[in-house]
Amino acid sequence: MNLELLNFGALEDAPELADPIEAWLKERWGKFTASEIHRLMTNGKAKDSLSVGAMTYIREKVAEQLSEFSSNDFSSAAMDWGREHELEAIQAFESLTEIRVNQTGENQQFILSECGNWGGTPDGITFESGVEVKCPESKTHLLYLSVVDAETLKAEEAKYYWQIQACMALIGKGHWHFVSYDPRFYAEHLRLHHCVIERVQDDIDLMLARIAMAVEQRDKLIHQLQQRQAA
Repeated sequence: MNLELLNFGALEDAPELADPIEAWLKERWGKFTASEIHRLMTNGKAKDSLSVGAMTYIREKVAEQLSEFSSNDFSSAAMDWGREHELEAIQAFESLTEIRVNQTGENQQFILSECGNWGGTPDGITFESGVEVKCPESKTHLLYLSVVDAETLKAEEAKYYWQIQACMALIGKGHWHFVSYDPRFYAEHLRLHHCVIERVQDDIDLMLARIAMAVEQRDKLIHQLQQRQAA
């Protein structure tokens, strides 16, 4: 089974909810997601084992699959700031690069892998790639100014490196734009920073292997709990 094929049907068939954020959260419930895939990648290059942190993440997915959906505890001041300024950041990126970005804001889609066990939500899609937008605290934006390629992003902020590689795997792109935006900087040229992150196939292969292991472990734990109940 090719995990890199798309399945938009899950989102299209989902019942319409008044709150688009709640609808998006419901789509992700019980699934491994691009934004948290880094939690499966904390055991070096070993393809046959999962770290303690990875197992914690897997158990969280087990709990979600065995419990009622809840949208609690998915907000903070930093997250609200990011949501409020994301479209502004994309507009600044479009103005600077003359690259048109689609499927942004409320038009974003949670893209589900063919196997249905994991997916991701690009902040925007371009003709040739996609964009990952961050509107962080000023001290974090300052750090991101040093990110110029995949290698430096992986060194400085591995979770976003893996998120971007996962999105490229999902929609079959060869590169992605990493964007950091902070309108609070006095100097206008420092407010927007962007760079191109290239696809790293070896890392994607490792990631897909880890996801397969995580799915196997998740299903094994669920089966064990169901067997315990039957007994």
